[in-house]
Amino acid sequence: MLNLKSKLFFFQNVLNGLLNNTSNIYDKLSKCARPVEVQESGSNDILNNIGFLQLSSRQTDIIAAVNEMLKKLGSKVTGTDRETRPDFFFEVKSPVRLFTGRNKELIELHERLEQRTRHFPDSQIIALSGLGGIGKTELVRMYAATYRKNYNSIIWINSERDDTICDSFDRLAKDVLGIPTIDANGGKKHVSSIVDAVYKYLENNSGKCLIVFDDAKDAESLYKYLPLGLHIPCGSHPVVLITSPNKDWPTWTDVIILNEWKMNDAMEFLKRALPSDTTGIDQLTQLVETLQRHPLALQQAVSYILRRKVRNHSYTIASYLQAYATIKKQLLSSEICSDVLNDYKKTAFLTWKDTFNAIAVDEYGAVSIKIMHCIAYFLAEKIPIKIFLKITNGSEDILYEAIHLLAKFSLVVEEYKIGHLRISKLVQDVIQIQLKDDFGDVAALSTCLELLVPEITPDMVEHARCIWKHSEKYPTLVEKYSCVANQIIECLLEQRMYQTGVKYAVTALPTLENILGKEHRDVLEMEKKVARIRVLGIKGGHCGIANQHGGM
Repeated sequence: MLNLKSKLFFFQNVLNGLLNNTSNIYDKLSKCARPVEVQESGSNDILNNIGFLQLSSRQTDIIAAVNEMLKKLGSKVTGTDRETRPDFFFEVKSPVRLFTGRNKELIELHERLEQRTRHFPDSQIIALSGLGGIGKTELVRMYAATYRKNYNSIIWINSERDDTICDSFDRLAKDVLGIPTIDANGGKKHVSSIVDAVYKYLENNSGKCLIVFDDAKDAESLYKYLPLGLHIPCGSHPVVLITSPNKDWPTWTDVIILNEWKMNDAMEFLKRALPSDTTGIDQLTQLVETLQRHPLALQQAVSYILRRKVRNHSYTIASYLQAYATIKKQLLSSEICSDVLNDYKKTAFLTWKDTFNAIAVDEYGAVSIKIMHCIAYFLAEKIPIKIFLKITNGSEDILYEAIHLLAKFSLVVEEYKIGHLRISKLVQDVIQIQLKDDFGDVAALSTCLELLVPEITPDMVEHARCIWKHSEKYPTLVEKYSCVANQIIECLLEQRMYQTGVKYAVTALPTLENILGKEHRDVLEMEKKVARIRVLGIKGGHCGIANQHGGM
């Protein structure tokens, strides 16, 4: 007697035999026949999904019969006697198109994960460490793409900060796993209960799960979110992969250090990315050595060269190296070089300095740079594009051209389908350093704060917190935009994010008091909001809010 999983596999093969015209057709049918589609989409009718095919009447009859059998199996598969849960992949993005090299690192990463699975079934945790922009995230994306068949599910958690981790678990629970995140009183559940519910779900899953915590700060900030101490059968414990610039991890974590590209990988990248008429082998070698084989710096250089070549067909690597040398002399003579930048940031700074100069002379350059200066103080992910319409006086066309210009130089990644931008943290660091050196940081932050007035939307509240954190260091900004501090906490209250609201108020309120005085209207307004948080937090079952912060 075939079990349920075997029956489903058998029927998928039947469909494959009937419709073997192309592999794409089979992929579509296989997805239609998976239990996850039966459970989540609410549609079991395969014929509805393949109506565009030219089928014979005999093929149609057979598929209809198979479809009916899948419906019956589907109702059983979604029950409690299900042998395995369906596949799902949460927030897993594809690697960049020009991903190059790292074959040895990919194999080592896979082998180390497999070894941890066999020898340390209760602590399958590996940390991939390296400098910002060295390619940690892209390597893990390539690993997920290469070995995805080894896992029943892959979960990607944005671990840049505590709030992004909470947000990832919240969306994973409610949007993918169907786990309620609102309590009986209408308030948002504490993140610990949501995390526990997610891992409880995984405890009942006999499949293999990979959880990626991307861009984590350190073990202390991540510990409470890790799947430690779960009572899961051997071989089914979630495999955890962490990316972090931090190299210091506890003994229960296996650490892999990711270094710069090897010379041949860096050369291969340039050969693939640049047209053959751009340069010869000597100039390729010189560029790789000049930029110290750093992946992100080389990517920026390629973007710059290609952009310049559109206007000047004779532009080559030699032209770029000459401009780079000029800027390097200027940088080495400045205080910022010795006081602020490490070797890697020096390389990045030099690379992007020339890029910024090129952007500045473009028709939309001034707008692009103003947006770029703002983005430096946002969170790195999920930056709403529409927020910058104020900078373009409401012109969507100008905004599109300005954003597209930044994307052409690989300074940002545009995700227009979902209306977001994302940026490397290293790029943000370099821009902040440049602005501080040029005394432009206050002006850039002032523009950021203007974008938040008069209202902060839910998709901007975490970005607003990040901007405010940078702005608190400047009393003139706090005095002028103190209303923003209250807008942030009001937005958090509206979303029932009581715990987050308290964490924010703990630092924001003393800053307002020190600069504005305790009798200032915005200080008094925030105190009222803190009192509301205490009451609502207690009603929602978050008693720790009142106990921990009762002295505020």
